[in-house]
Amino acid sequence: MTDDEDSDDDVVIEVVISVVNGSEAYPTLETDVRYELVVPTSGPATINAETVYGAMHGLQTLSQLVKYKPTEDKYRVHSLPVWIDDSPRFDYRGVLVDLGRHFIPIASLQRTVDAMSYAKL
Repeated sequence: MTDDEDSDDDVVIEVVISVVNGSEAYPTLETDVRYELVVPTSGPATINAETVYGAMHGLQTLSQLVKYKPTEDKYRVHSLPVWIDDSPRFDYRGVLVDLGRHFIPIASLQRTVDAMSYAKL
């Protein structure tokens, strides 16, 4: 579907989030961050997760799928329906920034920290 062929079928109106176990205060290596994201052709988008951290990762993925159309003041997801069942391959996620050997300006380091959320770090 091109931008000229937009219909209201791809407009995101509601997101329903279901968390089974919301009792963890801080994530650990054993924290279950799996999630399932479903955006059907009609009706609300749903995120099902075991913990709030999985729901947070599902929201981050949804934010990467949604495109805002300022001329229509609507949020759209193209190529519906979407079904994503995601979990990390490894228990630990991280980024090594070697400031001892390579100078990195503070502004660049701040952009790196902001970009880490896109990779669900």
